[in-house]
Amino acid sequence: MKSLPSLDELRVSDLDDAGLKHLAEIPTLRRLIVRGRFTDEGLAELAKLQNLQTLTVHSDEKFTPEGMSHLARLPNLTRFNPGCPGFTDAHLAPVAEMKNLVYLRITGNDVTDEGLKHLSGLAKLDDLYLKKTGITDEGLPHLYGLTNLDWVDFQQTNVTKEAVAKFKAAVPGSRPAGGR
Repeated sequence: MKSLPSLDELRVSDLDDAGLKHLAEIPTLRRLIVRGRFTDEGLAELAKLQNLQTLTVHSDEKFTPEGMSHLARLPNLTRFNPGCPGFTDAHLAPVAEMKNLVYLRITGNDVTDEGLKHLSGLAKLDDLYLKKTGITDEGLPHLYGLTNLDWVDFQQTNVTKEAVAKFKAAVPGSRPAGGR
């Protein structure tokens, strides 16, 4: 990997922790999509990629909130799409430290209203995808202070159309989708 000194974008699959260690040797990476079977150890390796701006990490192995905290140390990260089996509200606590995020996709997992509290300080957030999560109307007020939000995806959640209308009124300029 060291022989790729100017590589700035990469999409790879079927990687494990050892494979992520090799990726960490490419300091020029700015955009990375990685899928495989990795754990907290692999996430710690990815945290060495200080130039990353966009990161998608989907693992068939479980990684913990502590593993996610490694990624919170990426200073330039603006777009983030994490996922693993058992992804919960606790995984979002480290996301609260990612103050430069403009795009966050946390779909198809066990996140609930409680997890939305962790997102309330992400003032730069523009696009937020919450599709197929366990959120309800009760959680939306945690997002009302995110006045920079444009696109918000509430599809296939327990959020009602009435709550989506209240959200739109509370966050003018937003374009929420979904509601049952």
